[in-house]
Amino acid sequence: MRYGVLLIFATILSLLPGVVEAKPPPFGHVGASEAFEAERDLTALMVAEHVGVDVEVVLLAWEAAPLDNQLAVMRAVQQVGKSYRYASRGPNSFDCSGLMAFAWERGGVSLSANSRSQINATEPIDFARAGDLLSYPGHIMLSLGLGDWVVHAANRRTGVTISEVSRNVRAGEVLT
Repeated sequence: MRYGVLLIFATILSLLPGVVEAKPPPFGHVGASEAFEAERDLTALMVAEHVGVDVEVVLLAWEAAPLDNQLAVMRAVQQVGKSYRYASRGPNSFDCSGLMAFAWERGGVSLSANSRSQINATEPIDFARAGDLLSYPGHIMLSLGLGDWVVHAANRRTGVTISEVSRNVRAGEVLT
């Protein structure tokens, strides 16, 4: 029930100018900084509720990643609940690679709409931070920086969702 209330709250906040899709602030611009932090905190709270951890754990994981990664994660998480549609890049439905391209566009990086091309455009890494791409053959996901938790456009049944990965995946850092 709390997650539903948060989703309603997030929807209301999205109607307020400057809250959702807040860009990182220019130096010394307090209003934009506050909007960005409010959006990040609300999105982190949604993830914490879903994953079952304290919101501070989520914020620490996200703050350990570059700002571009944080922006990509925030945008991807804000799509949770939308439907899966093959070859769709949003904004109303996504396939796995379309969600990655849509999310990373907010981080200022243009990714192709093909999961194989996306993972080939990354630098292999051993430990995935928030925003790094995770893949297994035929599927690509975005790490939440919380162990095996990811956000992805899974399939037609679940759509865009947050879930725990239960198989070996390849981790890659998006080159910005």
